[in-house]
This record gives sequence, C-alpha cells and structure tokens, in this order.
Amino acid sequence: RALLVIASGINEVDASGEEKLRELQRSLAAQGVTLMLASLKAPVAEVLERSGLLEQIGRDNVYPSREEAVAQARRRFDSETV
Repeated sequence: RALLVIASGINEVDASGEEKLRELQRSLAAQGVTLMLASLKAPVAEVLERSGLLEQIGRDNVYPSREEAVAQARRRFDSETV
C-alpha cells in the first residue's frame, strides 16, 4: 500500500535523480501504492520543491522523521481493509 523512503542518506539530487523519483512515484501510483518520504535534508527538499515533485508526491506524504512517517502510515493503512 505504501513505500517509505528514508531519505536521510540522500545529500543531493540532480535532474536525473529527480526524474527517477518522479517515474517511481508515477509507477507506484498506477499500482495503487503511495510513495512516502521521510527525513529529507533541506537541499534535497528544495530541489524537489522547485521541480514540483513534492506537490506530485503530496505534502501529506512527506515527514520530518522516520518515526513520524511510520506512525502516520500505521494510522492511515491499518484502518483500511485489505
């Protein structure tokens, strides 16, 4: 139902990296899977913001920490029926 990327190890994103993330998001969405991001560093978040990718992913799917993302995913997806 969701793929959570813990992005704390990503220090920068170039145009090809941004495009790969965009393709991943589209592919997952087509399969009904939500892409979630956690622990984005400021420079990476700025690139994704400028490219419009954060808007495409959905700001409600971006979290400041892994713990917050996991807790939200549990609340969101545990309540859904399989």
